[in-house]
Amino acid sequence: MPSPQDTAAASSDSTDFDPAVHIYNLNGAEAEKALGNTAYAADDLPKALQHYTKALTLVHPGSREAATYLKNRAAVYVKQSLFKKVVDDCNAALAIIQNDIKALYRRGQAYEKLDAIDLAFKDMRTIVLLDATNKEAAAAAHRLGKLNSERADLLNSTDGVIREMLKIVTSDAKADKKIHAMNNLGILAQQPGKAEQLVAQHAIEELAKYLQSTDDTIATAAIRALCSISHHKTYLAKVVEVAGLDTLTYLVGSQSVEVSRYAIQLLSTSLAKETEIEKEEKARELQATQDKERREQQLKEEPSKIVEIDPSAPETTPAAPSPASATPVATPLPEHILDSNELTHALDALIKTIQSTTIESKVKFAAFNAIMRVVSTQDAALRFVARRGLSAVLANGALGDVFFQVPAKAPIKADGDMDDEDEDEASRARAKAAAAKKASSEPPQPPSNLRTHVALVLARVHDVLGPKQEDTFKNVCLEAVLPLVNSEEEEDNVKGLYTISTILQANPDVGNWLIGCEGMLNKVIELADTQHEGLMVASAEVIALAASDKKRCQAIFADGFDQLKALYKSGKDRVRARALVGLCKVGTVSEGAPNQRILAEGSTVNLEKAARRYLVGASLRAIEGPAGAKDAPAHQTDSRYDSELRKWAVEGLAYLTLDADVKEALIEDVAALKALFAMAIKEEDKAVRYGIATILVNLSNSQEKPERMPELDQLKKFAGEKVPVPHPKDADEFIAPRVKRLVDVGVIPALVSISHQSESAIANELLARVFLTVATDTANRGLIVRQGGVKALMGLANKGTPKGVNIAAQALAKVAITMDPNIAFAGQKAAELVRPLLRLCQSESGLQNYEALLALTNLASVGDELRQRIVLEKGMHQIESLQFEENVNLQRAATECLCNLLMFSDVADMFIKESGRCYEKLHLWVLFSGSEDVGLSRAASGGLAMLSDDAGVCKRIAEDKNGFEILKELAISKETDLQMRAFHILRNMINSSKAISETFIDKEQGLDIVWAVDGTTKSPVIKKLAGEIVQQLMKYELIDVVKP
Repeated sequence: MPSPQDTAAASSDSTDFDPAVHIYNLNGAEAEKALGNTAYAADDLPKALQHYTKALTLVHPGSREAATYLKNRAAVYVKQSLFKKVVDDCNAALAIIQNDIKALYRRGQAYEKLDAIDLAFKDMRTIVLLDATNKEAAAAAHRLGKLNSERADLLNSTDGVIREMLKIVTSDAKADKKIHAMNNLGILAQQPGKAEQLVAQHAIEELAKYLQSTDDTIATAAIRALCSISHHKTYLAKVVEVAGLDTLTYLVGSQSVEVSRYAIQLLSTSLAKETEIEKEEKARELQATQDKERREQQLKEEPSKIVEIDPSAPETTPAAPSPASATPVATPLPEHILDSNELTHALDALIKTIQSTTIESKVKFAAFNAIMRVVSTQDAALRFVARRGLSAVLANGALGDVFFQVPAKAPIKADGDMDDEDEDEASRARAKAAAAKKASSEPPQPPSNLRTHVALVLARVHDVLGPKQEDTFKNVCLEAVLPLVNSEEEEDNVKGLYTISTILQANPDVGNWLIGCEGMLNKVIELADTQHEGLMVASAEVIALAASDKKRCQAIFADGFDQLKALYKSGKDRVRARALVGLCKVGTVSEGAPNQRILAEGSTVNLEKAARRYLVGASLRAIEGPAGAKDAPAHQTDSRYDSELRKWAVEGLAYLTLDADVKEALIEDVAALKALFAMAIKEEDKAVRYGIATILVNLSNSQEKPERMPELDQLKKFAGEKVPVPHPKDADEFIAPRVKRLVDVGVIPALVSISHQSESAIANELLARVFLTVATDTANRGLIVRQGGVKALMGLANKGTPKGVNIAAQALAKVAITMDPNIAFAGQKAAELVRPLLRLCQSESGLQNYEALLALTNLASVGDELRQRIVLEKGMHQIESLQFEENVNLQRAATECLCNLLMFSDVADMFIKESGRCYEKLHLWVLFSGSEDVGLSRAASGGLAMLSDDAGVCKRIAEDKNGFEILKELAISKETDLQMRAFHILRNMINSSKAISETFIDKEQGLDIVWAVDGTTKSPVIKKLAGEIVQQLMKYELIDVVKP
């Protein structure tokens, strides 16, 4: 390409601006350009740059001369390797003279050096299109085109994308581009196999450099991407090593909410690894697998000795401590627990986070979740307690809730006062400024679900500490509570009561132990006797929660019932709602037995009406009191306020619905039921979902019915005890309409919604019980399928208590019995159903065994894929074992199921081949064929009919001492289908061997039976089979005539 010296000077009339207003010195500019060219030729680049720049100041910036000077200066920048300035000057020149070849060429050179290959190729290709004779541009376009194609292919690969993203991250690109690149790396890390490529290209090291960036948005993007990489356990250690535990601990206290939250996430993951949580989880999984294998082996060897442990058996509530033992003695902490190391430093950071009163709630919640993960061993839990972590958690539990402070009402203007718009506007502005100032100076109100998180952490720490450190846990709780409840300050009393309430939610045993300490219950009742709304709310809540314990409930009835009634009559909704729950628990201590009530008849129904009003969202004061909604405090218009009242209403109804009178009243209120189901679908609180599940169990009478022992009841009567009698409204004629109403209003979607969110094994059992009750009516089974119940039940059949998973499997069995599996269990659901049904075959309940067999029979009729799945799941052994039960219904159902499985060649071979596991069991099928139970006989003879296609099976039937005798009995049976099976087997046996035929004629006198049946039957199938038998005997020359 020509040098700048070759650039021709433009004449004065070549300018594109008005000469009349041209005040620039064109001659001077040209002189500067000439000096610049000379300096450029001498390679004096600074002087050349100075002259070209001076020339630009002497001409109009939009003139063609300016474009020339820009191109010349760009040539200088090329030699100086200042390629971004080259692009800038060429862009300016091209803005004046479009498609200028020199400007395009020099910009293309710069783009190539800046690694913008696609842009460089575009410029060179444009030059070639403008001037096909330009060989330099053509060569560059060819070379860049090839390079651009290779680059495009590389960018389409993951390695190329990662390389490009990391190039942006490590460059001096703008912040938004770096953040975008980091976000892309985080997304890539979540894809299978991509994290490995990120690590290989040192993404961890590059991202870690930005963790302490002063730009919070960049730091957030970096730590988020690192979290994505750390989700792959293989690279967790490397992420933590590169980032550094000290750095992560420091970032926990970051002013950025997102940085702090992600730092806590990384920190907790790394500490969970340090405390070997992964090893514990693997050990538990391995133990579960070994237990299952051991159980299967025991079942094979000695089925009768397998005993299931009943997890639903009631636990004995520990007695309250005596006054002398009210203060436990803490077990001394091991000295090494206090040692300072990385775990201790990190725990300190987490504890400091939850102690903060200004930090945002989601950061605090992230810290709670981190503690839940870290405190996974007793060692970590003891460190946490030693570092005052448990005390910090309890301090959060004392914070109460967002509705504690009730805002004052605005003053009411006197009649006749005139409104001044300017004054009103100014007042609003002043009020707004004052509120903003107050909000900035006061710590934020605790979030409404703070104590739920606290309760979860307390429960975790308690469980991990274990029984040996029970006193340590109790001691810390007592130390946190006593100073507060004994304080002269009402605010401290409120905090103390909320602490007890949180402990009751975390661990009822420890909470009730606290209530049982000397004078504690009386202190709570004493604090309830006040006009301080916060104290009334907190004390009512403690009493309501403590009343869940039957023994404590009796103490409340004896010592605090009057105060509980006073709280209920307080006129304050939040107090009344809690007191209402306490009254509900006290009123239902008899668990629905009408002869053991401690409240007057009709009281529980009245309590139910009050709870029902809260449930549908109306406060009692608004309905019953004279005050209208317009005078309600501002906090009562908060949606969380209504939600809170409904939650307490649910807990109250969970107890009240033990009473059949309450069930009948609630089931008639469609609005209340719809409100209940709406909560079930939207509610996130686990306790509320559990309460709704309990209500549904009570309404449908799905709870486990205890076995009544008349002799024991008689002894109780002689001893003067009241024996509970069932409520007449809990009879079947009342239960069925209640279940129908529940289904009509929408209970199935509610059950589905709760099951998808539930993590509690006991709650899952409750849901399964209601599903089973609903599925008992065949008319509801199609609804269960259409409304998503099958998917929900599949989940419940795999997670829950041992009883719960069997109940869910039984509900699925009921659906599978009466519906087409191809419709009810489309896709892989039918195959997934096999395992729960086979597990149900091992249940101690004969009904569950029976329904599981019927469902498996239906599945086995679908095709070989499902038959094979049953075999692979070791179902043959479990099904065959039920053939040996004394119950003929189980024998029949098991045989019918096996009969369908015989259509699978692998199963048939088990009976046919001498090496088959069922070879010796053919005799059992022969015996079952002669059973007095028609169904069992039909199933067994049907199986023999299929197997008799094999000559070896025919020989074994003939050799069986009961074989021909049973077949002759079936041949003359009144049941046509039994006759048909007998003749099918006989036909196959005659066809298989002349020796068998001779035995049949000579010793068994079977020919007389064949002729007799052939002459009397109206079945064309039997006539055909009889004719085939006679024809074969004639071929053997064993008979000469068709009839005698």
